[in-house]
Amino acid sequence: MLAANMENTTMRMRIETSLAVKEESSVRRVVLLCIVLLLVLMFPCTERSAAASTGKTVGIDIAFEDITDFFYTYDASTAPPHYQRYRFFAEDGKHYFYHETREGGGWPQTEADITCSGTVELTEEQWAAFCDLLNGGKAGMREEHLESGDAGPWLYIYWRGGETEGRKFSFDQPGSVLAFEKFSTGLKEGKVSSRMEKQQISLNGMDFHFWLYTPDNIPEDPALIIYLHGGTSKGDDLDLLVSHGGLPQYLLQGRLKPSVFIAMPQAPEEIRSWDELGEEIIGLTEILTDQYNVDPEKVALTGHSMGGIGTWMIAYEDPDVFCRIAPLSGAISRKIQRNPNPLTMPIWSFVGSDPSDENAYNSNTAFFPELQKRNPDAQLTILENAKHRDVAEAYLQFDIIGWLAGGEKQE
Repeated sequence: MLAANMENTTMRMRIETSLAVKEESSVRRVVLLCIVLLLVLMFPCTERSAAASTGKTVGIDIAFEDITDFFYTYDASTAPPHYQRYRFFAEDGKHYFYHETREGGGWPQTEADITCSGTVELTEEQWAAFCDLLNGGKAGMREEHLESGDAGPWLYIYWRGGETEGRKFSFDQPGSVLAFEKFSTGLKEGKVSSRMEKQQISLNGMDFHFWLYTPDNIPEDPALIIYLHGGTSKGDDLDLLVSHGGLPQYLLQGRLKPSVFIAMPQAPEEIRSWDELGEEIIGLTEILTDQYNVDPEKVALTGHSMGGIGTWMIAYEDPDVFCRIAPLSGAISRKIQRNPNPLTMPIWSFVGSDPSDENAYNSNTAFFPELQKRNPDAQLTILENAKHRDVAEAYLQFDIIGWLAGGEKQE
């Protein structure tokens, strides 16, 4: 009996010891786990910082010739708010610099707040200087500045073979960003003088809004060209004119830099055709001619689509005002076809052979044989397979602006 009790007591002691060991082991594991979690919470940035510091280096991992786009954006919600953007980009084997300043209005600012912008083609030396500033910089993970609330500056780089959304860029030296800003400001103030500006005048009791392109170097006897937009740009938002391609966008992007003044008015939404604003167009022409000392013998008219139709009609009604006209995809009214006599000025018309430009194509090809009997300076260019909207690209393919300003026609 005594021996049995002693055996039971021994077994209980073994079980209790085993449970104690297991409990101690569990406590140790919990303590170790808490320590690990505490370390993670205390030092969360160590691994991330190491990951952020790694990236591709410009000049080593990213070749200069592979850089396609670089953006600098400063966007401060100050009073008043301040927005400045610089862009360096490659296109069709050439390099360009674009600058944009936004002022006034609330924050965040929009394209409606643009007060100054321009694009200039860079020389090889200027692009090389830009690359020198980026040399050694890092392309890391992208962040969205609007979500962070920071004003910037925010820098993003794109390159051939890189991610499509681009990478956040950081200079290798703290002073490099100041050197970049100084370099960009120099290009903006010293190299880019041509500009697109929004303007407004009152004509016949209505506010007439228009873009005005001012050339780099204004000649002694400058020319003035009036451009009439198509139907999709009607309204009260001038940004529509530079959003649908065509001449206004080409000028804003710096793809065309003619040495002439170009005014691009906007028709209100309720206007069905430009001839309803014939008096206002003539009034705008007279005001700008006086204001900028334009040679009255160098005032020309052009437009695309609804603007091409308007070019025909306004020049027909006031043929003495315009020295030359260039309608693009402009269908010709029956009134003009019945009596083309007023159209004595040089004319260069463009149409596409695609069915989408059928109205302009049919009326022009039917009208020009009769017109050229009376006006040998009238020429028609048919763009094979060109769709209606694509005819506007003729401003890039042909020197239409130079010809309107008095130059020789170049095919």
